[in-house]
Amino acid sequence: MNHRTDEYGGSLENRLRFGMEVLHAVREQVGADFCVGMRMCGDEFHEDGISHEMAKEIAQAMSESGLIDFLSVVGSGADTHNTLVNCMPPMALPPEPFVHLAAGIKSVSKVPVMHAQSIRDASQAERILATGMVDMVGMTRAQIADPHMVIKIHDGKEDQIKQCVGANYCIDRQYNGLDVLCIQNAATSREETMPHVIEKTTGVRRKVVVVGGGPAGLEAARVARASAATRWCYSRRTPPSADRSTWQPSPPSASKCPASSAGSTWRPNAWGCSVVWVWRRTWR
Repeated sequence: MNHRTDEYGGSLENRLRFGMEVLHAVREQVGADFCVGMRMCGDEFHEDGISHEMAKEIAQAMSESGLIDFLSVVGSGADTHNTLVNCMPPMALPPEPFVHLAAGIKSVSKVPVMHAQSIRDASQAERILATGMVDMVGMTRAQIADPHMVIKIHDGKEDQIKQCVGANYCIDRQYNGLDVLCIQNAATSREETMPHVIEKTTGVRRKVVVVGGGPAGLEAARVARASAATRWCYSRRTPPSADRSTWQPSPPSASKCPASSAGSTWRPNAWGCSVVWVWRRTWR
């Protein structure tokens, strides 16, 4: 909270003075034809912090300054572990939980407003834009999960997009100084040794048997199919006590399963968003 009593504290104009001076300095360096945006919080969720109504006042003043070309609005402060989590909403929160804050800022802004917080798929983005809540959307983790997302949308292949589920494995690794990986896409950050697009083999076509229909097994089966190898994927039937949603294509005969034995029933099974996607790509 700003408790200053000089020209940088007190009234809204004074409290915005430092930010305005920074933007003036930026404009002097980049010129009038360079796109400059400002990211701001739509509500800090603190009793003594910036409320949504205060944020709207700030946004209106900044957008009328002629110094910026767009506003990027997020929800929540980032001064504690709890509020920092809000900045990259995990799967525990609903999709786009703070888009209403960006919509509130847009209602008073004279420049376009962007929102980028847990917008994970194309249908979400289209709905938010179509309803006029914001002018632009940002999709960061969605493209970590599938760097080819935009190309697939352009080509009408939305059903082939690897879906971000907000597990935040990427964020956790980043904040621990590690490479950014993704539970949905094994190739992310491993592109030198593991390509996203699997080329058809020009050599001998081999028969591949994958034993185990979990995420790793189905991904192995998908890659084998993409490379034109003949593949079968087997997984032991899930016990009733640990039942999970199961999809069953026409299974191969038991004689084709090298691991089958008397009393064992084998079938492809899957669970979780990543497995649903891989299963579809493997058996289509």
